[in-house]
Amino acid sequence: MEIALIYAGMNAIGPVPYGLTVLAAILEKEGHKVSILDFDGDPLSCQSFEKRMSDRRPKMIGITLMTTPMLERAAELLSYARRLFPTATIVAGGPHATIFPAEILRELPVDIVAVGEADITIKEIARTIELDGNLGSVAGICFKKDGDVVNTGPGPMLSRQEMDMLPVPAWHLVDIYKHYYVYIIESYGCPFKCTFCYTHMHGNYRSKSPSRIVEDIAVLANKYKVRMFKFWDDLPFGGSKQKMREFCRLLIDRNLDVKWTCFLRPEGVDDETIDIMVKSGCFRIAMGVESGSPRMLQLLNKENTPEKYIEAFRILGKYDIITAVPFMLGLPGESRSDIQLSIGLAEKIKATEYYSSNYKPYPGTKLYQAALDRGFKPPGNIIEWSRYSDFSNYSRHSSELTTEELLQAKKHIENLTDNWKKYRILLKAGWHQFKASPFREARKFLKIARSRVFK
Repeated sequence: MEIALIYAGMNAIGPVPYGLTVLAAILEKEGHKVSILDFDGDPLSCQSFEKRMSDRRPKMIGITLMTTPMLERAAELLSYARRLFPTATIVAGGPHATIFPAEILRELPVDIVAVGEADITIKEIARTIELDGNLGSVAGICFKKDGDVVNTGPGPMLSRQEMDMLPVPAWHLVDIYKHYYVYIIESYGCPFKCTFCYTHMHGNYRSKSPSRIVEDIAVLANKYKVRMFKFWDDLPFGGSKQKMREFCRLLIDRNLDVKWTCFLRPEGVDDETIDIMVKSGCFRIAMGVESGSPRMLQLLNKENTPEKYIEAFRILGKYDIITAVPFMLGLPGESRSDIQLSIGLAEKIKATEYYSSNYKPYPGTKLYQAALDRGFKPPGNIIEWSRYSDFSNYSRHSSELTTEELLQAKKHIENLTDNWKKYRILLKAGWHQFKASPFREARKFLKIARSRVFK
């Protein structure tokens, strides 16, 4: 069966659509003819969509929906898809579709929503569509029937052993060199339960083995000349220092010569671990501090203290790497004194790069109700969710702080960034990638520059 997977992307070029490359590989292994239509950074029109689809006749069309401006682009592409292929079955997945399956089925030309993990479910959906079977027998989906929404209940999730058996992502179906960077995901779920995060939707924490991750990286490095990548996981290897060190030793032993970045928590930081990470090519470590207020850290269920962050950054500061710190502002009940504690912690840890964002209440998270209780009015439809932009609702979450005060705090924190060190290390890592594939990297640079200038 012919299947088209659509990545709406953003107006400016971003990362390679890793999730779709995994699903495409799973479907190819089942014998389907799969294509990925990657619109990231491209202007949208019915004519351009029709041109890209001119030689395709898919019976099934899949699309990823995330709570970003991608939603509005996806809605536009779905309207074109329905017009061009009126008999195709359209399947939506991703975080936004998982949280709002009924709304997606009502507002968009979508026939089926894959709820939660789709790695196993997507095979069953495709098989059922190909055989014109009974969708009610497929667990983990919602679909329309006689005007009603049918929910078939929780779908199956991969075990740790099954994750190692997943096929290598179908990198051959995307133009890797078009994108700003490549990221990989080695785990589902998270061992921690931060109250602002929806990663818990992926269920219990499971990860691929270090050896399997290195095999995937070897394909990228040797076949596609990718020498720089990011871990997209909230916490690679669940924060296990032993597994992280094993991964780094394997990278060194294979002589893959890559540069990479990741997130860590204070529990994952000690001299032995950071030393081997840097030797294996790690050049940037981010740590989600979020707040310097013990009260706010408790609200977020971060299971850490300002003192632990200070000690972690003391160790990280010994190494010539970028240390990045995100702070979250506008939390429910956040006071002026809480903000001052965040600014104070930001100054003490002496990181390389600081950035901050406003707290966004997402349905399905524990803090969502707290925001509603303080007057937050959630977006009412797909377009409003797509335009759910930074600083749009700051003052509704906090009893004391105005939007202007929070913007000032954001500026204060981000001005602590050491731009000289940041760009020196970034340029060094970028040059490492450029040397591996100079012509492709030059082409990518021009594409990205054009997408950002004319977005």
